[in-house]
Amino acid sequence: MKKYLLLALSVCFCFLFISWGYVGHKTIGTIAENHLTPNAKTAVKSLLGDQSIADVASWADNVRNQPEYQYTGPWHYLEFTLGMNYEDFSKHVEGMDANNVYGAILKFEAELKSDTTSHAERIVALKFLIHFISDCHQPMHLSKAEDKGGNTVIVQFDGQDTNLHSLWDSKLIDHQGFTFDKMAKEYDTATPEQIKQWQSGSQMKWIFESYQIAGKIYAEVEKNNNKLDEAYYKANIPVVQERIEMAGIRLAGVLNSIFSSPIYNK
Repeated sequence: MKKYLLLALSVCFCFLFISWGYVGHKTIGTIAENHLTPNAKTAVKSLLGDQSIADVASWADNVRNQPEYQYTGPWHYLEFTLGMNYEDFSKHVEGMDANNVYGAILKFEAELKSDTTSHAERIVALKFLIHFISDCHQPMHLSKAEDKGGNTVIVQFDGQDTNLHSLWDSKLIDHQGFTFDKMAKEYDTATPEQIKQWQSGSQMKWIFESYQIAGKIYAEVEKNNNKLDEAYYKANIPVVQERIEMAGIRLAGVLNSIFSSPIYNK
C-alpha cells in the first residue's frame, strides 16, 4: 500500500520536484562565480545587487507554482523517447515547440544580449538563465515522457522508497552529506583544458549529454530491479559531480560571453 501511495503522489506532484535540489543549484552557482571575468562580475552585481548567483540559483523553482509564473513549468525539462543519435535528437529538438528547457535557455540568452531589454527584464532573464543551464545538466530533466522524467519510476535507495527523478535531483547528493560550499570546493577541479573544452560545446550538445546519461540510468535501474545500494551510489556520484561542475563552468562561460557585449561596457 505504501508503495502505491508513493507512486500516486509521484504522479500528482511530478512537476514540483526541484532539480539538483537547493544544495546542488547553489553549488553550481558558486562554481560559476569562481570563473566569471571581471566584466561579468560587474554586470551580475549591477543586476542582482547584494545577491549572488548562488543566492538566486533556485529562484525559478521557488516561483514556478505562483500564479504569475505557472506557465514556466515546461521550461525546466524536455521529454523524449530514448535511443536517438545526436543527429536525430537535434532535429527532434529543433522541430519542437520552444516551450522547454532548451528553448528557454536560448530565449533568455537573447534577452540578455538585446539592447532593447529593460533593466527589470534583464534581472528576471538572468535568474531564469542561471537556473535552466543547471537544469539541462540534470539527466532526468532530459528523459522519458511516459514516466514524466522518472517521477513515476519507484526505486529503493538507502532502505527507503523514492522515485528515480528525486534520486537524481537530491537523494544522491544528500547521501554524500556535503554542504554546498564543501561541494563547490570539492567539485571545482577542472583543468584549463577541460574548461575550454566544456565551454566550447553548444547547448544542444549539453542536453544531448544528459539525454545519453538518462538512457544509461534507466538501463542500470532495470538491471538492478529498482533496488539501488551503496555500490550504485559510489558508481554514480562521480556522474553527479561532473554534471554539476560542468553546469557551473558552462554557466560562467555563457555569462562571460553575454557580459562582454558593448551594452554592458558603456
